[in-house]
Amino acid sequence: MPESDPYAGKFVRVGAQSDSAEVEFTPLSDSLDGYPRYAVTGVALWGTQRAFGPNLGGLEFIACLVDNELAYSWEREGAEPHTILIRFDGTELVIEETNWVGAYGMNVTFNGKYQRA
Repeated sequence: MPESDPYAGKFVRVGAQSDSAEVEFTPLSDSLDGYPRYAVTGVALWGTQRAFGPNLGGLEFIACLVDNELAYSWEREGAEPHTILIRFDGTELVIEETNWVGAYGMNVTFNGKYQRA
């Protein structure tokens, strides 16, 4: 991945007490309507201090970068659509989700602020 790409690479969530998460952005060689595309992958944990271990969830999708944002939404059976919005702000990023409960596993979410790893 090119070093000049400010969006590419791994980011780690900061500030969560019992949760951890990391998200990685890999630029793809093509674009859609002139917007660069990225493969987004991630792993999040909830309850890392629990006696029987944490709950684990994964994230994987491809999205276009538009105005420093990546957005993705999917339908879940029996639930409202889940939406994830990722905003890049310099060396940090912020992830906001709607209808995240149960999307990745019990209490697992990617919400929060992240810094480059």
